[in-house]
Parts: sequence; C-alpha cells; structure tokens
Amino acid sequence: MATPDPPRLFRFLDFDLDVAGYQLRRNGRPVRLERQPMELLILLVGNKQRLVTRAEIVDVLWGRDVFVDVETGVHTAIRKIRKALHDSPEAPVFVETVAGKGYRFIAPVEVVPASTDPPAAHGPESAVAVGSSSPPTVTTAVSAPLARPRARAVLIACGLVLLAVAPWLYVSRRTTSAVSELEFKGAFHRNRWEEAEVRKGIDYFNRAIAIDPDTVDAYHGLASAWFLLSDLHVSPREAIPRARAAAMHVLRRHEASAQAHVTLGAIKMQYDWDFAGADREFARAMELEPPGTDARMLRGWLRMAVGRLADAQDDLQRAVDENPSEINLWSLGLSFYFARQYEAAIEQYRRAIALEPRSYWAHLSLGWAYERQGRVADAIKELEQARRLLDTPQVVAALVHAQAAAGRQVEAQATMTSLLEYARRKYASPYDLAAASAGLGDRTQTLAWLEKAYEERSGWLVLWLKIDPTFDSLRDDDRFRDLLARVGHAP
Repeated sequence: MATPDPPRLFRFLDFDLDVAGYQLRRNGRPVRLERQPMELLILLVGNKQRLVTRAEIVDVLWGRDVFVDVETGVHTAIRKIRKALHDSPEAPVFVETVAGKGYRFIAPVEVVPASTDPPAAHGPESAVAVGSSSPPTVTTAVSAPLARPRARAVLIACGLVLLAVAPWLYVSRRTTSAVSELEFKGAFHRNRWEEAEVRKGIDYFNRAIAIDPDTVDAYHGLASAWFLLSDLHVSPREAIPRARAAAMHVLRRHEASAQAHVTLGAIKMQYDWDFAGADREFARAMELEPPGTDARMLRGWLRMAVGRLADAQDDLQRAVDENPSEINLWSLGLSFYFARQYEAAIEQYRRAIALEPRSYWAHLSLGWAYERQGRVADAIKELEQARRLLDTPQVVAALVHAQAAAGRQVEAQATMTSLLEYARRKYASPYDLAAASAGLGDRTQTLAWLEKAYEERSGWLVLWLKIDPTFDSLRDDDRFRDLLARVGHAP
C-alpha cells in the first residue's frame, strides 16, 4: 500500500503557504516574507487552532541557547506576518493574539498533499475548508529550501501536530462548514475598513445566518461591522440600531458572551449616551474575560469622554500592558492628546505605527498632535499619509484644519469645498464638518454642524466634544455649553 504524500501546501482564504517551496502566495502571486516570519507562519499554520506559546516560538525560531528580546523579536515577526496577510490584530481573520501567552492561527486551512498541483490563482470566493479524504502522513525528509536546521525543526513540528489532529480534520464538520467559510470571508472584508468592503462583509455574515440562524460568530460580525460603519461612513441612526439588534440577539441566547457585552457597552456609550449603563457592560465583560479584552480599552474611552483623563490613562496603560496592540497604543496616545500632553501622545502614536505602519488612526492622530505643537508641515504630511490609507471625510476635515493653521487659506477653502461637495453625495459626519469649519474660524457654521451631529446621535460628538482641542475657542460660548449639557457632559 502506497504511503500518502506529505503535505506540501496549506491553503487559507486567498493565500497558499507552500512549505516545500518556502513561499507564501496570494492569488497565485508571491508575497515577500523574511525567513523568521516565514518560519513562524509555518509553525502557526501547522498548529492551526492550537495556542502556540511564546516560549515555543522562541525555541523553534532562535533556539534555547540564543538570547532573544522576546518582545521585539516575536512582535516584529508577528507584525510582518499580519502585514503580509493584510490581517488586523484587533479583529483578526488569521492570527489571534492570546494576551500574555502566545498566538493562534484561526482561519480554516486546507491541507494540499504533494501530488496535488495548486491552481495559479484563487481568492476568498474560492477558499476551501480544512480536510482531505485521508489523514496526511509526515516523514522527516525535507526539501532543499528547508534544509536549514531551524526550518527542518519547524516542518517536523508541523508534521507532529498534523499527525495528532489528522483524525479530526474530516470529522469536525462545524469548522469546515459553509457557515464557517462565510464568517471568515465576512471578517476578511470587514477588516479592510472601506465602506464597500465592510458592506461586502455584512453580506457574508447575513448569508451565514441564512444558513444557520443559531450561529454566534456571524451575529458578532454583523454587530462589529455596522458599528465600524457608524460615523465613519454611515449615519449612526442607520448603523447603530442594526449593531444593537445583532448584539442583543447574541445576549438573549448567550448572556455570558463578553464580546456582546463589549459591543452593547460601546453602543450605550456612543449612541445612548448612557455612561453608567456602558460602564456596567464593560465591567461585566471584564468579569467574563478579564485579561486583554477590548472592555478595558473602551472603559478608558468612556473615562476620557467624561473628562476623567488620569483614570483613562490608567485603564489604557493596563490595556497596553495586557496586549500591546496597535489600537491599544493609539488609544493610550489619545488619552495624552486630550490631556494636552502632546509629546507623550506622539510617542504612543509612533509606537502604534511601528507595530502597524498602515495604521490610518495612528497617522491621523499623529497629524492632530503635530498641528497642536505648531508643526503644521509635519501634520499635513501625516494627514496625507492617513488619507492614502483610508480616504474619509474625517481625514479631509483634519486637512482643512491643518492647512488653515499653516496659513494656506486658499488651499483650505478649496479642500473645504470638496468636502462639502462630497457631503452632498454621500455621508459625512457633521462632527467632521464642524471640525473643518472650526479650522476656518467660522464659529456660526461650526455650532450649526455640531447641532446636526447632536441630531444624528454622533458617537464622536459624545466621545470627544468635552475634551477635543479643536473646539477650545467655543468653550466660553453659551450655545456650546448648552450642547455639552444636552449630550450629558457638565461644561
């Protein structure tokens, strides 16, 4: 009886990981990945769905007798993997961080045996789930590209895991179902942030629910996708009720869902303007999943919103200590920015960008901080970079403000005209339009746009109005103080 060929290729969504060829491909095209990130990716994919500890990673990649700065070495390799996969540490499709412990590869993986030739190109639409008709057999032989000792150790480690889990690859129907595939595709598109991509993700989540109305992950995906659209691309009055419906659907069936409590807390904070209710939801989420949850980070946002900036910094520093992710670093930077501690804010934004160079939020906020320091040329450079990453009314409004601060009034007015033209065709948050008007020194129009933001239940209005330096010139205006009180903030 012939021995089955060892697996030479793993396939997940629109990627192929060619172990024998030591190459990562997307839609058939090579993706550049350095040696250590490549070996770590092979290790994670081979151990799919199993937590791989930092100690294991260091042992396989560097060996026990070699000193390695774990925080730098492992984080750098993970960051490069995520960049290659276009993955997000906050809402991962491929690599999940388990705070303080290690990492887990969470996407469905198809194991392709050596006798199967991979297609030249494929994409998310053609992604296939885990499993072959026969459990793979792994030998200790390795190809020339993997002949190095470390690479051989990685391949053998992957093979041992495959041998251990092979009997389950074709038994676990749930992880290989069409529903699971649709959920992963939904998350894949949602994480791209552009409106069209997020809406495509919503469509995938709805298709998963149509097949399995009891699926929890698709409802979580729906809630997060609609929440992401709110203020950035869609009016909160359109998006947030849909996010709430999805979160409540989960909580009615699974009250102990920390993720659903986090979402509901964010909705209470940003849409209901119910600060006490939001605090209770975040506290409940932290009871259910204490370390490394988004609940602590969002509670920090809540404390920022009400002006408790020192308490916010405490929460956000703890969130960074538990999980030094891009969004946690950026959030900590915001707590310094709103406290007018601009140099400390810049330090955190730079750390976030070092972790994820394509971070729209960190480049945007770095531009804000540079402008407050009077470094307007640097501010405009960062804002233009943010715009290249994600072209939204929010960053265009920030450009209006920075151009005006630089004395480039004609350019600022032209940018404002284009922003207003955009707002006639598509959604633009009134809060952003108010920020742009403030930069131009138009007090009357600024207050009018803030009133419009109030009518739309803008999340950014309630989160930032009390503390945003953009509106410092209005704080002695009775109309502004009245607006603060109506939002729920003491002037």
